[in-house]
Order: sequence, then C-alpha cells, then structure tokens
Amino acid sequence: MNLEVRDALITVLDAGIPTVSNRVYYGIAPSDAIFPYIVLHSISDRRPNQAKKREHDVYFSVRCVSPNLTTAKTLEEAVVTLFDNTSVETTNWVSYRFFHVNSYSFLEQQERIQVYKEICDFRLTIQAK
Repeated sequence: MNLEVRDALITVLDAGIPTVSNRVYYGIAPSDAIFPYIVLHSISDRRPNQAKKREHDVYFSVRCVSPNLTTAKTLEEAVVTLFDNTSVETTNWVSYRFFHVNSYSFLEQQERIQVYKEICDFRLTIQAK
C-alpha cells in the first residue's frame, strides 16, 4: 500500500472513531496495546497501466479488536459508516470511491485473553492528481 494512502487511512480512522483515538495501528498492534483498537492491513495494491489510467484500486482490511463482542461489532459498524461518508486526499492521490467488500468475525486467544475481531475488507479506488 502506498505510504501516503496508508497514513491518510490511519488518520481518518484515528480522527473518525474516537473510541480508538491513538490506537490505530498498521500491520500489527503492539503487545501492550490497550483495548479496543484497530489494525489496518494491506491486502493488495493493483497498480494502473500507466498508458491507460491514472487510477488504481487498493484493497485493505480493518480489524476491530476487543475482548467484548459488542464493542468489536460497534467499532466495525462505525468503520463501515465512516468510509461510506469519507474521501481521502493526499499530496499525490485523491480517493473517490470506497466499497465495502465483506465483513466477518472470529474469536482469538491472545496471551490468556479471548478477543473478538470484526474484520471488514474494503476496496478504495484512488486517482493520481
């Protein structure tokens, strides 16, 4: 994922969901992260054919993590709503379409604590300025 786009997504999540303010991570959360938190993952970044397009799709997932199922689901709903109503702009890129691809959940054991993960996958179409 383009670093500009990654940082912009983290900023949008951090500012747009006060419940996890300053607890939005990329790739992996620190072992001492305070619940609830969000982890952003890059799935793929399809580059454009430079001769044809100045746009491309970025696929990413957002993991909403909490030891409480209700909190995890509430965060997931907030993320979907946030991206339905948000665009992302960086120095070189502007987004013009978020598409919620899928959501799913699972329970995981983390250092003697059971945590719920609500995962939502998105496609973001971005265009070069």
